[in-house]
Amino acid sequence: MVRPGVTGSMRVLFLSTSGHLGGAERVLVDMVRATVDSGGTAGVLTVEDGPLTEAASKVGGDILPLPIPRGFGRAGESQASLATMAAMAASAAPLLSYSRRLTATIQSWQPHVVHSNGIKMHVLSARAASPPLVWHLHDYVGPRRVSRRLLRHYADRPALIAANSEDVARDAAQALGRNDIAVLPNAVDLAHFTPAGARADLDALAGLPPADVVRVGLVATYARWKGHDTFIRALAQLTPGLPIRGYIVGSPVYRSTAAQVRVDALRSLALSMGVSAHLGFVPFQSNPAPVYRALDIVVHASTAPEPFGLVVAEAMACGRAVVATRLGGVAEVADDDVASIHTAGDAQDLARAIERCARDERMRAALGIAARARAEQRFSPVGFAEGLDRLHREAIRRSGVAA
Repeated sequence: MVRPGVTGSMRVLFLSTSGHLGGAERVLVDMVRATVDSGGTAGVLTVEDGPLTEAASKVGGDILPLPIPRGFGRAGESQASLATMAAMAASAAPLLSYSRRLTATIQSWQPHVVHSNGIKMHVLSARAASPPLVWHLHDYVGPRRVSRRLLRHYADRPALIAANSEDVARDAAQALGRNDIAVLPNAVDLAHFTPAGARADLDALAGLPPADVVRVGLVATYARWKGHDTFIRALAQLTPGLPIRGYIVGSPVYRSTAAQVRVDALRSLALSMGVSAHLGFVPFQSNPAPVYRALDIVVHASTAPEPFGLVVAEAMACGRAVVATRLGGVAEVADDDVASIHTAGDAQDLARAIERCARDERMRAALGIAARARAEQRFSPVGFAEGLDRLHREAIRRSGVAA
């Protein structure tokens, strides 16, 4: 495939395996914005329509829908490996056809760089895309037996592999056998995620009556490892009568049903723990900034290492008091100076951290001020855009494409 030289604006085609707006997809929108704002052209190839396509289109992305075979889209790593492999094998013929259509779409769009997001898309892009190809890792590869083997098999195909944190980069280097993993930390739109601004009416969204309470919320997809049950159990261990109301904000986003919890199961747990009257369920909000601002305390309760912790970074930018674990990439985002740290999976320790913040308004204010300052220092969109451009140009250099 012949590409134009990169003497003018950069043409980058981003590939996504989800049409929803989880953390990785919000970062993809940031990358589209950065590419367009720098004078480039950004295409977004998605396997399904959804909030991602709308958000990417609003910031100037050229949307290319290409629905994925049903069986492959629903295969999840959280299933048994044999079941995962069986689902992939069952969709082998449709995948071959999809791979050909993907190749044709990429060639017709003529990008300077193909930037893949999501493990399934990494596999497909390795078969379909001519270099320069970039894999962007938003998740750990090592613990995923099937995906690790597939990605290691194709690990020589991308010109460059990027990770969203040092922790993910270390995992990828070991899992994929490459020692050149680049790190591109996520950015936060500091002009949008600010302490001042509109606040969501969480009570109305959750169908609860207004109340004068300290509002504590877990903002997360319904992935099993996000710690929803730990949060509910922590609420049950708070001192009785303490004026606190909890909120779970989010929705399922994965095509694989085994990878996520169900809202009815969470409601049943809340009822059995005696906290259903003090817990509201708020559906996914495409604009989370007003949600953060409406919360006095934002809880991060993931029970597995977090690749980056975008919710933590965004809540910090909004000047919120954050209660977080120290697992994975979150340790690179927040520490004791800007957040209250608790032990992952320990509901009692989480309850203690929540209660300390809830009882001490000055503590919450001090954490919020420190968090905003840290966000301004580390999550600048300008620095992110510069890093993204360097990453793409390095991929082009490695592929030997004339600039």
